[in-house]
Amino acid sequence: MAVSVAMRLEMQKFKWFPWAALLAVACAGDRAPVDEGAWVASWCPPESAEFSPVHVTPLPLQSMEWGELMESGAFPGGASVAFLPADDRERAMMDEFIAFSGIPEGTSEEAPIFLQVLPFEAWDEAATECGHPKPSSGEAYILSVQPTTDGNVAIRLVAPNESGLRMAFLTAAQVVRAMVESPEATRRRMLFLDAPAIDGRGVIETFYGAPYLEEERRALLPWLGRLKFNQYIYAAKMDVWVNWIGPYWSEDFNSFDAGYVAFLERLCADIKASGMVPGIQVRPLDQLVFSSSEDVARFVDKVAFFQSLGFEIFSLSFDDTDKILYSQDQAAFESYDDAVTAFSASAFDAIRARMPDLKLGWVPNDYYTNDPDAASQLPLAGQRLPQYVSIGWTGNEVIPAAITADDAARVAAWLRRKPLLGDNYPVWEPTATRYFLGPLVGRSADLAGALDSIMFNPNPAPFPSLPALVTCADYAWNPTGYQPEAAIDRMAAFLAGKSPAATALVILARHNRSHLFHGSMAPELAPLLSQFWVDFSDGNATLNSSAVKTIFSDLAGLPSSWSVAHLPEPLFLSLESFVNQAGRMGVAGMDAVNLLSSIAAGLEPEPSIIESFNQTMAEIADHPEEPSGDVIVGFLEQASMAINVSN
Repeated sequence: MAVSVAMRLEMQKFKWFPWAALLAVACAGDRAPVDEGAWVASWCPPESAEFSPVHVTPLPLQSMEWGELMESGAFPGGASVAFLPADDRERAMMDEFIAFSGIPEGTSEEAPIFLQVLPFEAWDEAATECGHPKPSSGEAYILSVQPTTDGNVAIRLVAPNESGLRMAFLTAAQVVRAMVESPEATRRRMLFLDAPAIDGRGVIETFYGAPYLEEERRALLPWLGRLKFNQYIYAAKMDVWVNWIGPYWSEDFNSFDAGYVAFLERLCADIKASGMVPGIQVRPLDQLVFSSSEDVARFVDKVAFFQSLGFEIFSLSFDDTDKILYSQDQAAFESYDDAVTAFSASAFDAIRARMPDLKLGWVPNDYYTNDPDAASQLPLAGQRLPQYVSIGWTGNEVIPAAITADDAARVAAWLRRKPLLGDNYPVWEPTATRYFLGPLVGRSADLAGALDSIMFNPNPAPFPSLPALVTCADYAWNPTGYQPEAAIDRMAAFLAGKSPAATALVILARHNRSHLFHGSMAPELAPLLSQFWVDFSDGNATLNSSAVKTIFSDLAGLPSSWSVAHLPEPLFLSLESFVNQAGRMGVAGMDAVNLLSSIAAGLEPEPSIIESFNQTMAEIADHPEEPSGDVIVGFLEQASMAINVSN
């Protein structure tokens, strides 16, 4: 394939050094006028192209591969990055590319990879030429990986706007990281035609519990941005300011607490720096008089204050609040539902007139379909609230095991608009000693077309929420291509690359799920252990314990894999004690299976193994963490009784 004149000219701008590889990036200010159409025609895949199940998260809408990319079939490691001057936004995208891909900035004589950004004006022709399935999406992009005539690799990006270009950069970072981490892998030509299925995708911090510490949230946000989430809503239920309790509703924010105001400003800045739109949700728990024009005006002033700090999304929420009318309202309205919808409609109209660019949302008291009052409140809200207001909904239940397009269509008929799904995944977790790390399940592939947006509610522990949130982002971007078990593998590669920790994350995700979503926290192990006890009770001298021992062996090896982890440091530290406890349980489980197999065979248990088992059980008792919930704990307790009785 011929290398374009423009690309040769741009590459000649660099001085070359033989000691490192180069990733040369041409950005907006230095793009030469070229015939983009000729380039694009060479990008498009032949009929022989195959679907490429690449380890890119979220999974692209379309990804194809064909032919040979490099004659040697291998990519040399040690790449560095050279970057031509660009505007501040593209500079920020490139900085994030460097941080995410792990490729340092520098110079080199040879260019194994050449990354070029085409001007936005090339989008229409590129999308038409290659048959992009969603060319009108605001976050669409095309990414091409092709060989150059000098035996190197050219990665070219084209998008209709900055949002799409950012998504392309995030994908390119994963592609390059995979090349550097796997230099022995055979490479083929690739083409990504990508765009999200759901335009609004985000995380809403609205769990019951203390808000995240600011430094924790600041460390988490860049990872959420890399997952192509585009919104983050602050709605902490234990923050008295956003719940407007007592004086926090009546006082003027400007004069009440300068420290809190500064926190909100930093929060907006952190969210924007991560590539997401900042939002805030308030819940007026008391003192709000719906019939008061003064309260409507005060409400609008407070919303304007939030906007002045940098928030671009505002949501008024009545979730989990009591339906109480003050005496002033009892004479003015027929019911609470009449009052709350009338107040909200009036307030939103005033906000819209004063702040037309602010995106608005509303959450009812009866926010799930099967709530006894939903059939009355939601149709009234749908009738009264302006169409520009998104209305939140959690599914048929507060935490539903399944959500389908039909479920969304049913509530959409009430709301007279598609609902915004506030998915309470992965927040559901019964105790603080267990982590829910499994993949999102139970959301239908056709749900995307029935939703306005989708927001996920994380766990009170920020970084332990990340593995599950990776799978949420995977689903939200491409629900038709989403497969939970494959999403586990992509999650591990996204967070840990090609390192032992990736295998550890897969093991953890398989054995730390949820009773609600999976029937058990360890759905693979639980039935094997049940069958083990059936065989043992039957006096089976040839217990088929190999599958159980394999799982316990995998768990036992977790601490050693974790100790050499290539992981985000907060995730590594937050799960370290949990991983060590899982390792102890794996060791104890292997000892238990060996001892019980001997007992079932009529043999005398080995004293040294009994001693090892009892010592490990004592260590487990000294730690509160419960990997796999009660599945392994229950097995070990039952095993301990059987072993000690026989001894």
